[in-house]
Formats: sequence, C-alpha cells, structure tokens
Amino acid sequence: SDVQFLIPETLDVLASSRPPKADKKSTATSCDIHAPDLLCYGGVSLGFSFTLQKSHVVALGSAESTKIGLRLFCKSRDQEERMQKIEEEAEKKREEEDRKRRAARRAKENATWEKRKEQMRKDKEDYERMKQEWAKDRREFGGSMFDYEDDNEEECQCPRCRFGDRFSSSGGSFFFNIGGIPFRVRFDNCDSDEDSFFDEFDERWEEQLAEEKEEENRKQANVLGVEPEDDPRTIKLAYRKMALKFHPDKWKRDSQHGMSRKAAEDRFKAVQAAYDHMMSNFDD
Repeated sequence: SDVQFLIPETLDVLASSRPPKADKKSTATSCDIHAPDLLCYGGVSLGFSFTLQKSHVVALGSAESTKIGLRLFCKSRDQEERMQKIEEEAEKKREEEDRKRRAARRAKENATWEKRKEQMRKDKEDYERMKQEWAKDRREFGGSMFDYEDDNEEECQCPRCRFGDRFSSSGGSFFFNIGGIPFRVRFDNCDSDEDSFFDEFDERWEEQLAEEKEEENRKQANVLGVEPEDDPRTIKLAYRKMALKFHPDKWKRDSQHGMSRKAAEDRFKAVQAAYDHMMSNFDD
C-alpha cells in the first residue's frame, strides 16, 4: 500500500519503460528494481528495491490512467496475497494431516516390531527349554541320540522328530524359527549342557531386521521412482506428480496410464503408502 505515495510522474515512467531491443527475445517474467535515491528532500533520500512482475507493468501501462492502473494493481496484489495465504494454510493443513497419518503408521509398525521382538524372546525361551530336554534325553540314552544299535527298534530322536515342526532341516542342518527368522542350530555329540547353539544371536537378529528395513526402504523408494537417500523435497515432488496421475478424482476413461478406475485407485494407495514410508524417515 505504500506505493500509492509515489508521485504519478514516477509511476508513469515505470509503466512506460520498455526493455532495450536486446531484451525483446527474453522470456523473463520479472525484473529486479533497485532505486536507492528515488526521492531526495532536505538531505534525506528515499529509495526502494523490489521485484517488478511483467504482468503488473503491462496492466499498469494499459490502464486508462495511472490512478486506475494503481488501484487495479493493488486489488490484484491483495487478491494474490489472499490466495497465497489460503494456499499456504491449506498446505500446512495437508502437511499436518500427512504427519498424523505417518505417526499412526509408524506407531503401527513399531507395535508390529515390538510384537515380533516379544515373539523372539518367547521363541528363545522355548528353544532353551527344548535344548535342555534334548540334552537330558541324550544323557539318559547314554550318548548321542543319533547312534543306535538297532534303528528298527528305536524311534528317531532328531530335533525335528523330537519336537515337531518348530525345527526344520535342510542339507543336513537343523533350523529353528526365532522371531520369524530361521537360524541354523548345531546338534552334535557333545554332552555339555553349556553348549552354545547361537553365536552372537542378538546381533545377528538385529542385523537381519536392519536388512529387512533397508530392503523395504528400497522397495518403497522404487514405487515413487526415487532413491532411498533422496531428500524430502525430491520425494514430495515425485509423490505429487504420481498422485495427480493416479488420483481417483483425476481418473478418466482415456487417461494416459490406461488403467481402470480400481487399478488407478490401488496404485494411488500404493504411492501414498510409499510416500508416508519415505517421509517418516525425516519425522522427529
């Protein structure tokens, strides 16, 4: 609003100014105005510096008078500022909704991980109990449970036959499922109850989970067409581009992606899930 105090002659000069011939082919839509000593009075100088939009200059120059042009300019500027404010508020609302959705998703994922860890602890306890039972039976048998004088008279006492499908076997090795991850265990002729069937089990389990998370991160990044290490801005731009392409409200029979409405909706949900997953890496 301070611009209305500039003298009309100065505005007429700005409005009637034309770029030099060398700039006629320029596609610039704005230019920076810098006038440090626009007005001087009593030893005091008034200057300003701002960016002048080409559309404003054209509107001002085509107006019936500077006063009318200035009024239209201020009206247009105020409207643009209102629209910008509305858009900024809408963007903040969308971001807040996105954060809440990601927080709920992250809470669900954390609950799943905690449940899996609890299952891992229970599986370890079960394994220790089975190991003790197997060691006890082995001592009572008087040696290795795999060495029998008459295989026809004795029932197989390998871990799988002894404890059921909690154990699996492959290539002569036995595996026990702990926390959803099969770990190779050793059954030999050693009679010590102190035998360690897991070397650095906890570290291996955490490493396995970390690898699964990295793989999931790569998978979700691939859905958006970005790299796992890309910044939030890149991820957001990719998401918006794909959201506009597959959003159900944007679907048409002749859409370029050629998908049915249901297929496009499913793709949009996958894109949104991938976006939430990637952006959750940057949430506090």
